[in-house]
Amino acid sequence: MSSATSSVLARYFSILLAGLAIKIMDDCLDEPMEDLAVYCRRGAIAYGLLALAIAAAIEWETACSLFFAAYILGMAGDEIRPLASRLRGWEESLIVLGIGLASVGWKALLAAMSTMAAVQLYDDLADLAKDARWGRANLVRRWGYTECLLLLAISMAIGALLNPLQALFVFLAVPPVLTLTRKIFREDE
Repeated sequence: MSSATSSVLARYFSILLAGLAIKIMDDCLDEPMEDLAVYCRRGAIAYGLLALAIAAAIEWETACSLFFAAYILGMAGDEIRPLASRLRGWEESLIVLGIGLASVGWKALLAAMSTMAAVQLYDDLADLAKDARWGRANLVRRWGYTECLLLLAISMAIGALLNPLQALFVFLAVPPVLTLTRKIFREDE
């Protein structure tokens, strides 16, 4: 296998594993408290941390920029839930933004944030009916369908301009990450 091929594969696996860690973190934070104990007993947190550590060992800048981006975007709008830090979600987001800028730089962080925003918008567009039925927060319900579609296109364009391979690989990693987390942590509950 050539060096270029192994480098591309390493980047994809780093993105796949970082995506797994992000999905597990998101599930743990969004899980109703009564289901969280079952979810954690299955080792979700340990597997998420292990996936992130391996992703960072493979390609630290990619793994860290994607994880920072997911954290920043996920916590930015969280003003209701009491956080362990005693800070508001947007305050934690600003701290992680500073850490991300200092460690991976503005270009890597902006590329990751743009791509992760596109993933979140795509997810909210796909889950619109389900989220409305369950009364869950959804950006499409808050901002509007056309506005979110436009923001998705802009976010994806920025991510693809700054880091095209990463943007492609993030979207290619979404289906296997969803399948893995559903099979490992959700079956037979």
